[in-house]
Amino acid sequence: MRQLTKTKSLINKFMLKRSLLTLVCFRKRLYMHNRTVLDKHKY
Repeated sequence: MRQLTKTKSLINKFMLKRSLLTLVCFRKRLYMHNRTVLDKHKY
């Protein structure tokens, strides 16, 4: 029973990490995209 909760928390941590990483990557991409768009507008 204890092992199960431990595994669950580990999985939750892993999922949280993954979602955070995905979010960071997504935001970075969005940021880069916005920058290129802004650069295009500048010229």
